[in-house]
Amino acid sequence: MKKLIFIVILVVSVTTQLFSEENELSNWCCDSIKVTSYKTDSCCIKIIVENPYCNSLKVEFSNYDENLNEYVQEYFPYLAPGKSVEYTFCRKDNQLTISYRIRLSHDANYEPACGSYGDFTEGSTQFSGNYDVSNCCPCPASRDSWVDMYVYKDRSCPNNGCKVLFGDIKIPEGLECYTGYSVEQVGFFQTQINPIIGNPLKGTSFCINATTPSIFRIYLFKNGSTNYDSACVIEKFANCIRAFDPEDTIKMPCIPDCPNVNWSPKIIRTYYIAPSCSVRVTFVTREGCPPINHQDLQILKIESFGFCYNLSEKEAYRLTVNEIIKENLMNFHPRIGEYGCFDTWRIVNASCWKMIFLIDNEQKECLILEPCDTTDCCLSHYRVCRDTTENLTIESLGTITAPQNNFCHYPEKAIFLKPYPPQYDMNCYAACDWLNIYVYDPIIGYNSI
Repeated sequence: MKKLIFIVILVVSVTTQLFSEENELSNWCCDSIKVTSYKTDSCCIKIIVENPYCNSLKVEFSNYDENLNEYVQEYFPYLAPGKSVEYTFCRKDNQLTISYRIRLSHDANYEPACGSYGDFTEGSTQFSGNYDVSNCCPCPASRDSWVDMYVYKDRSCPNNGCKVLFGDIKIPEGLECYTGYSVEQVGFFQTQINPIIGNPLKGTSFCINATTPSIFRIYLFKNGSTNYDSACVIEKFANCIRAFDPEDTIKMPCIPDCPNVNWSPKIIRTYYIAPSCSVRVTFVTREGCPPINHQDLQILKIESFGFCYNLSEKEAYRLTVNEIIKENLMNFHPRIGEYGCFDTWRIVNASCWKMIFLIDNEQKECLILEPCDTTDCCLSHYRVCRDTTENLTIESLGTITAPQNNFCHYPEKAIFLKPYPPQYDMNCYAACDWLNIYVYDPIIGYNSI
């Protein structure tokens, strides 16, 4: 009986010793966790958690919600040994204080890490802090990125000048303290102060002279102030030195049929085809091809400027065609004030096109589309209708007539003028499918423009 009691006592003693060593190692591991906070230049606080030795942990980043009166989890990543994670808390709405909390746990069950039990311990498995942002409204050096500006040639500007097009003001999260803006072209004009919300800068444009560099200043006003001295200023420089393409560099139209029916002189127009996205298009037209006196339209070049990133080449082509048909400079039937449908429309297109990406003076790309040097023709027939309220619809009347063997993958170089050497795609691309743009949709009906 005495021998049995001795064995039991020995086992308990060994177990207690092992637990004590594990707990000591865990505490040492938890003490090695390093949590560092940095105030950023945009009313935010960045938290970095480093784990040099511990086994994988879960790190919970939470922000105190004054409306809910509790901490709300925003990020809950794993943190492996020898790694670090970071998260940035920014002011939300009109928050005056950022109250953050970081907790270290074994797993998603929120058990405290490092062998501890029960509640999280501040300074060991929990790290909390407050950041007063009540008077925070910085004007950081990175503010130039808050506004995009494009400069491009526009024949509507006097003296061969350029159009300056602005994007929206992209104020970082947490800087709702900025409420108004004004634009100045130094030495020329100053706009009134406008609210950032409800009267955006995006789409605002101005003409500048061809040879003199221009300076634009965007003033950002804080908390309803109208004081220019305390405004945050973004300064932009615009140069207008890129010449228009010589007329003879624009390709001649391809001729699908009726070689004796001449094309019109080249027409150059500028259209806005999407919010803050404009195109300068060169096109020709003709009438008279038998048997029904076809009305033909052919685009020779499209230059897109501004915020056109979300448009494919085919979509940019379709929207440009829409604008040409709506304006109807060629006076095709149905004319403005003439109602009914005409099946005489044809759109002719070169079968192979190339893309040129031109770097503008602020390293922004403008996309130029033009036919390749060696190319065939494709065309398609359409019905254009105008109703009594001047609404237009376009319907495709059949398949596209395209070359039998339409291979476009041969190299070509773009021709453009210095000082803006183009970056060009060495390949030409098949473009007959661009004409497949006005197919009847059973849900929305015919294409309405």
